[in-house]
Amino acid sequence: MTLWEFSLSLYDKPGVPDACLTLQNRHNLDVNLVLFCLWLAADSRCLTKEAMQEVIARCDTWRGKMISPLRALRTEMKGWPSDMSVSDFSRRDDFEALRSKVKALELEAERWQQQMLTSYAERHTGVEDPELAGLSSSLGLLTASSGDSNAEWKNEVVWIADAHDAGFAEKVRIALA
Repeated sequence: MTLWEFSLSLYDKPGVPDACLTLQNRHNLDVNLVLFCLWLAADSRCLTKEAMQEVIARCDTWRGKMISPLRALRTEMKGWPSDMSVSDFSRRDDFEALRSKVKALELEAERWQQQMLTSYAERHTGVEDPELAGLSSSLGLLTASSGDSNAEWKNEVVWIADAHDAGFAEKVRIALA
């Protein structure tokens, strides 16, 4: 199963979209990287610390150049028309179709990021991680890079893991404790 397929299989489960938004908006985490770590962990694998740091750096660049600008535009467009928007254009009947295209581009950029992550994992032999210590370490690196010192993100990660499998979620909960 590819990372994209893994992510899609989770995203339709109750509570997962909200958990992902919480990770993104409240904890400033790259959800694709969280899902990547969980995807590897579901197969009892992880990356080395050095490889994970490289992946985080690459994803930070991709997110900063591609995903964040599209997300910011899409989010801003939700409030249009307003006095601060290009109101003549945003009042058109087909404006929501334009916003939907921006959303589709954002999703496509996220899919490309996940393809890059999948390719990276295939090229760099992961480390066996049956106890998920590497998952904990990788998520620790990710949260450190986000600047979020609040450990509440762990609840959201366990929720997402539970959507994959209850036994897996218990292993994740123990690893993150």
